[in-house]
Amino acid sequence: MLFALVLVSEGRGIDTMRFGRAQTLVIVGALAAAHLVALQVNIRRYVTGTEQQGPNLDSGAEWWWTGLPFGPTTVWAVGALAFALLLVVLWPQLRRETAPALRV
Repeated sequence: MLFALVLVSEGRGIDTMRFGRAQTLVIVGALAAAHLVALQVNIRRYVTGTEQQGPNLDSGAEWWWTGLPFGPTTVWAVGALAFALLLVVLWPQLRRETAPALRV
């Protein structure tokens, strides 16, 4: 991801690169999907260990708080949704053109 950011970053003397709507949708979707998978793998690792597989994190949960009214699958869904919404909210700010710096 860092390499991809460097490739599309604006440098001095380089024309500004802009993404269209379809490209933006693909980039935001890919970032959201990558975060969804990474969050699921990390939560799975700490809740059941690596011997369990599957999208349902509640099944076979060995290390989870017993008094909580929600399980690890809920935490995963809320975390993934929050990250996707963050991308949607921040993407226009990242694409905004900046004013040239004033030299004093």
